[in-house]
Amino acid sequence: MFGLLSKLPAFVMIGLLVPVIFESRFNLKRKLLFIVTSIVALIPVVWWYFYWTPRLTADYGFFYFFMGSDIRTSFGFLISEWRTVFRCFYFDVIGYVGFVFCLMGMIYLIIKKERKLLFALGGVFVLH
Repeated sequence: MFGLLSKLPAFVMIGLLVPVIFESRFNLKRKLLFIVTSIVALIPVVWWYFYWTPRLTADYGFFYFFMGSDIRTSFGFLISEWRTVFRCFYFDVIGYVGFVFCLMGMIYLIIKKERKLLFALGGVFVLH
């Protein structure tokens, strides 16, 4: 839990645990315990990043805590500027070759019906 407060990329790793929810080897009780435990562990993190940090910025002018805009504003930007976001994704992050391989990998996972890997990949993209 406290690792999430110090390193936000650790939060992305939680996306890799999403397939556990859909795994048939685990009974419903274990899945619910996993979900509840995850939610309890995430409550302080959500409070810190979405309540306390903006409050410190607004009340005391501690802009070095500022992590960006609120979720609604950021999501609106992503939707309205989707071309820019897409361009940044394939130019800056992985380049054309990496982007093509990423698409090929996703197509391969869909064709082979690798649901667990798709959920893990989707979880990482959603949480990132």
